[in-house]
Amino acid sequence: MLKTLRRFKPASLVVPALLLVAATVAPAFLGAHAGAAQITSRKITLSTSQTSTVATYSVSFTAISTAQEMIIDFCANDPIPGDTCTFASTTVPTVSSPTSSLGTASTVGSGSPVHTIKITGLTISAGAFSVNVTAGVTNPSTNTSFYARILTYTTGNATNYVPANTSGNATTIGTGVVDTGGVALSTNALINVQAKVFETLSFCVFDNTASCGTAPSIFLGASGTNALDTTNTYINTKTSYTLATNASSGASVTMTGWPLCRQTTLSNANCPTGASQFTITGFGSSAVAIAAGTEQFGLCADKTGSSGITVATAYADSVSTNNCHTGFTSGQQTTYSGSSRFGFDDTNIEAAAGSQILSSSGPITSYTDPLVFAANIASTTEAGLYQTNLNMVATGTF
Repeated sequence: MLKTLRRFKPASLVVPALLLVAATVAPAFLGAHAGAAQITSRKITLSTSQTSTVATYSVSFTAISTAQEMIIDFCANDPIPGDTCTFASTTVPTVSSPTSSLGTASTVGSGSPVHTIKITGLTISAGAFSVNVTAGVTNPSTNTSFYARILTYTTGNATNYVPANTSGNATTIGTGVVDTGGVALSTNALINVQAKVFETLSFCVFDNTASCGTAPSIFLGASGTNALDTTNTYINTKTSYTLATNASSGASVTMTGWPLCRQTTLSNANCPTGASQFTITGFGSSAVAIAAGTEQFGLCADKTGSSGITVATAYADSVSTNNCHTGFTSGQQTTYSGSSRFGFDDTNIEAAAGSQILSSSGPITSYTDPLVFAANIASTTEAGLYQTNLNMVATGTF
């Protein structure tokens, strides 16, 4: 008569197997770890799947019973605790001086490579548990699939586990085992993703009654005559700048040129530095208030309170928080009686490097504001047409 078929589920197996055994043989087959249960919801997450790279191995599972110690054994052939174990540096992780987020981690066995971790001093209760092996585990040197065998033990009994010290040999689970389970893992080639970001710098000085691309050509003086006089001060707000860059160390805007001038022999000629000339004196390297009846020429750079833009001292209005913004209307040629400060650093403007007007310490989005020019004359200022060409250059530091 055939004996009854029994479905047998050793606790050390990851996948239940159907075995044909005699009822009288089953108890002997279970051996010393017959009481062990299988952990569930088990997984090991690698911080990187790159070959030959030290990775953090984050182990988590749902424990069935209370335990204090753990074994993690890496094998290339299967995840079943107690089976023979094959290993090589190409097929399993190499373990050396491991550390863990909980308890105390150490190596077990003398295989080449060592492939087994023991963690003691844990508090594992029935339910969810996780621990990270944060250092000391190097991924296999090839792209491969491999397995981790997880076993929990009562205090002092993880020392009973003997891994395979020679590839293909059996392991010894020993006594005191509580729960077991297996996990499949793999290493893979990295996905190399690239993207290009070009350096960008956008700078425009333009007539703000039109748009960027329209060169500013402005007059300082009374509307209609375009002439300066000794009783008024005059400003022109028809020039604006736009600045934007992704430069990591920001951008700098410098200006070169010369003061308002006329040549002594040709009253309508523009005057480069060194020519025989009459000039309307610049405000100077420190911003000062405008004063009617005094020769003065220069500008104030507006920034509307932006923290991304810094105006150089020579062109910064220390009176207004928004820097020559309050009280000015863009697109005007008009008289002025306010207290804003203006500057014109003639010494540096006439040098090759120029005089710095604006700067930023890092990337800035597109930013637009006026450059307010101002001038007035003394009663002794020589008659004629005074002109200057001012060139502004923006440079990014990437």
